[in-house]
Amino acid sequence: MTEQEKLQEEIINKRKEINRLRKDPSNPPGWITQAEKELERLENEYRYHFEGGDKPTVDHLGRPIKQSKEENKEQEKQALEEKIKRLQQQLNMAKRLRKEGHPTYTDYEIQKLEEPLAKAKEEYKSKFGELPSSLRDNNEICVEATDVNEGLEYLPMSLAESTKRARFGFNRIGYSDIECSSHGTDAKCKAIQDELRPYDYDLEAWQLAHPERMIIARPEYFTNADNKKIDRLEQKQENLTEVFTPSVVPATEIGRETKRNKELTREQKLSRINYLEKELKEISKQRKDLERNQSRSET
Repeated sequence: MTEQEKLQEEIINKRKEINRLRKDPSNPPGWITQAEKELERLENEYRYHFEGGDKPTVDHLGRPIKQSKEENKEQEKQALEEKIKRLQQQLNMAKRLRKEGHPTYTDYEIQKLEEPLAKAKEEYKSKFGELPSSLRDNNEICVEATDVNEGLEYLPMSLAESTKRARFGFNRIGYSDIECSSHGTDAKCKAIQDELRPYDYDLEAWQLAHPERMIIARPEYFTNADNKKIDRLEQKQENLTEVFTPSVVPATEIGRETKRNKELTREQKLSRINYLEKELKEISKQRKDLERNQSRSET
């Protein structure tokens, strides 16, 4: 019997033991609690060894397992990386809002956000060496390094996906802005910023809202359908449908959206609603086209 099979058998036996204890009301509740803790430990151990789960933190007696120095160092490194990412995201968001004239974010407020980020990076360098590329980046894209002068529809989808903005049920990920240098007059930065602003700087959202330009520039996005593309479109359609169905939106998300909407002008709100409606219709159309092409290829 392999180690995996032995552990599986232990888990099965422990579940049977818990069921027996529950059937007899004369058994003290503490016995059941202890057995459940033991079952949880066995399941965590199984996931760690055979399913790539987290390492168990307690032994069979419920005592904390001491971590090695290497494990403690790796845990500290991961925590510091997460802190740097979080501070960088906050700083990027503050810079973007300042560019748009938000009164809250002055130069002083920006400096207050820059200081803890600089300290966290220095701490990382002193303990773990050079920052990885993912932490060195400013989470900004320079349009001078792209073929953006040809039109936003010509930018690759990989870049578009990385500029996703927060929506219902989504975290704020990707690039916080589409940037350009002050000397980049050929990049037409202001026009690009103005065009993306109604879509919250979400390049993928802009591309989805302009299928008539995308199908000319990127016809491959509309052909060669496969199940993954259909699944992705179904998920997008489901997420957007939830936007127009308040009853299924969690109260916390409604609160966040209400607070954010207070900062938007009426024109921006209408632009956002129009964009969402267009995206929902376009995704529905794309999904039908993909399924139709797939059925044709199968026949």
